[in-house]
Amino acid sequence: QVPLRIAPSGIHPLVPEMRVAGRVLPSRHRGSVDVFLEAMKKALPGDVLVVDNDGRSDESCVGDLTVLEARAWGVAGLVLRGYHRDTNELVGLGIPVFSYGSYPAGPRRL
Repeated sequence: QVPLRIAPSGIHPLVPEMRVAGRVLPSRHRGSVDVFLEAMKKALPGDVLVVDNDGRSDESCVGDLTVLEARAWGVAGLVLRGYHRDTNELVGLGIPVFSYGSYPAGPRRL
């Protein structure tokens, strides 16, 4: 028996009608898109990139360039345990993105 696993409360699609289903490519955000690129290299068409940013509310972990790269690798959608940026651009790309919401600042590590 496989337990049911669902997204944490508060995560919602950028566009209410968007849906996504597929094999999960898990990734933890550590301030660099390099971990996403590694996960995307393993992607099969229709896979879903699931990003854990520890639910941080002081930065966004994904923007339009990362989603554009994901689309090029055949990723069907992204689910973020965190925030996104570039909302208008993401909607225009047409790939389902689910997150806690929008935050304009990307990660900054000193």
